[in-house]
Amino acid sequence: MGPGRAVVGLVVLSAVLLAVGCGKENVAESNEPQTTTLRRGVEVEVAPLLTISSGGSKVGERIPLVVTKDVLDEEGRVALPAGTIAWAEVTRSRGATTFTALANQPARLEIRFDYAEGPDGVAVPLCADAAAPEKPIELTRADSSRPKARQGQSDLLANPKVQETLQAYLQLMENGEAPKVQMDQELRQALLNELGTAPPSKESMDALETLLRRAKAGDVSNLAPSEVLLAVAAAQQVVGLLDSAGDRLAGMLKGANIRIWAGTPLKAFVAHDTTLPLAKPKGPEKKAG
Repeated sequence: MGPGRAVVGLVVLSAVLLAVGCGKENVAESNEPQTTTLRRGVEVEVAPLLTISSGGSKVGERIPLVVTKDVLDEEGRVALPAGTIAWAEVTRSRGATTFTALANQPARLEIRFDYAEGPDGVAVPLCADAAAPEKPIELTRADSSRPKARQGQSDLLANPKVQETLQAYLQLMENGEAPKVQMDQELRQALLNELGTAPPSKESMDALETLLRRAKAGDVSNLAPSEVLLAVAAAQQVVGLLDSAGDRLAGMLKGANIRIWAGTPLKAFVAHDTTLPLAKPKGPEKKAG
């Protein structure tokens, strides 16, 4: 073999080795986990998984939350998927009584957002104000306000069966105890016509009861995001029903305390820039036992 052919052979061999090396490098790069960064101030929509109340919730109590809407990074990729569990802590809680009213000490309720449980266990710090991350959020009755019922609703809300149902749903939202009442189709339709909403389906109520019971016990691990979001939607539907009932519920409530119902939308923000793995594409979910 002549010198020319030897040179050509070496060039070809070098090209092959180079190609193989690059291929291995590309495979290695493709196997590396992708990461993203959520910037400080990115909005995170959350909702509590249990009812928080002034006087009823204790200072230092940890409150489980759920992210209710996908949080996207700067490139539009999902960084925190809806259904992600998050946490807050009660920092102030003072109930309202006749005596506190006379002493001009109204109910007070404050919480501090803590973090969301990001992919692979990365904690994404949350806050109520990105400019003052340590500042708690003061919750008021306006955060869980009830509009006054229209005059045309009086007859419906005077129905003992409706009152029994409303009280049962109120008990569910406050204590996590499932209502023992059932509404017939006629009353469901009447509520829909007069109040603009109706009680959730049995499936949704079962999911809500399970979620409230587990949240009250502090056990929110291994919850399927779809089940959490179904329960939160049911909670929001129940709260809408209670809200629409207006003043009829006033007699069922204790004084002028503040109640933030499970499922009430709250707005949090990423407290500081946080790098985390990209959320994995959603696949079949395994239901918690």
